[in-house]
Amino acid sequence: ERISYNRKSFSLDPLKSDTYYGLYRRRDNLIPYFVLKQLADNDSLVASILNTRAKQISAFGHPQVNRHDVGYKICFRDDKIEDGLSKEEKHELMTRMDRCRDLLYHCGQTEGFKLSERTHLPTFLEETVRSALLFGFNSTEIIRNELSGNFCGFRNVDAGTIYMAPLVDHNNNE
Repeated sequence: ERISYNRKSFSLDPLKSDTYYGLYRRRDNLIPYFVLKQLADNDSLVASILNTRAKQISAFGHPQVNRHDVGYKICFRDDKIEDGLSKEEKHELMTRMDRCRDLLYHCGQTEGFKLSERTHLPTFLEETVRSALLFGFNSTEIIRNELSGNFCGFRNVDAGTIYMAPLVDHNNNE
C-alpha cells in the first residue's frame, strides 16, 4: 500500500487582502518580503547576482564521479577502517553508503511522493542560497511519516512565506 505524505508548510502569502490577520504578525521593520521578492524578479542586476550565486553552490549538490569533479562524496575518512572488515562487512558498509548518498541526493525517500513533489539536492541548495541571500534566512521542512514518525525527507520552503505568529499566553484567560 502506498503512503502519501502531507506537507505542513504554508505556500500562500497570508498577508493578501482577502485573508484575516488574526494568526500572523506583520513585519513592521525593514523591507517587507513581498517587496524583496518583487525586487529580485524585476531588477535584472539583483536577479543575476542571486541566480549566479545559487548556481555556483548547486554544482556541489551532485555526487562526485571522480576526484577532479565538483560535488560530494561519501567515503571513509580513514583508510584503515576497511582493513579490519571482512568481505561481507565491506560489501554491507558500501551498500549502506550508497543508500545514504542516494537519500541525500534525492532529499529523502522517493517512495510515497508524487513525481512533482520530488526534488534533488542541487535544486534544494539553489533554493536555499537564493532564500538566504534574499531574505537573510532559510526555511527547511522536515517531512516525517505520519504513521511511524520516521524521517522521510526534507524540502526547501519559500522563506518569504514564513511569518512570525504572535505569542499567546494560554494560561491567562484575558
